[in-house]
Amino acid sequence: MLAKITTTFSLAIASAAVVFAFLVVADGDPNTATLDADIANTRREIQSAEEESAKYSGGLIKTYIDLRLQILHLTEAMLATKRTSTLRRITLTYAVDREATRPNSDLSAIKADILAQQRKVAEAGIKAGQYSGGLVQGLALGTLETERLSLALLQLAFFGEKYGIPAPLRKPSKANDDGKQEGPGTVVSDKDAL
Repeated sequence: MLAKITTTFSLAIASAAVVFAFLVVADGDPNTATLDADIANTRREIQSAEEESAKYSGGLIKTYIDLRLQILHLTEAMLATKRTSTLRRITLTYAVDREATRPNSDLSAIKADILAQQRKVAEAGIKAGQYSGGLVQGLALGTLETERLSLALLQLAFFGEKYGIPAPLRKPSKANDDGKQEGPGTVVSDKDAL
């Protein structure tokens, strides 16, 4: 009788070990090397933005740089939290509007948006580099920082999609029954607008 109980208990423990090993291997969480690379890249961008911000004492361009810096810090914190949860084998589940978010495996659309935005940043950088001062350079630098800010927001959304962390930036669009996008409010004629 004792041998039968011992055998049953041993089989139960072995089965539990196999299931646990399968869960560890089959877990869809990213590895820490991927997260470390993303965090290192984000930290390089933070350092670059801090150096750029130090060049200005105030104004619109510094405000844009500082806003981009805050978005990069938010991205870094999001990635560090995901890394810590991966190391500690904690599953993070986020619910936005009572729907659980999951990592998205098809990131091709947002990657294309990021590449297009990187081209815009490069073009704006070249244009800003053509001027040595004055109002035209100020406008060109404002455009450059606007493009960089857009890139930082896209990267935040990318990492949110990649790791299943909801970014506060992307809201699902509302569509009516025929599939057309709803407008933001009631459409009125110019005369009734005021």
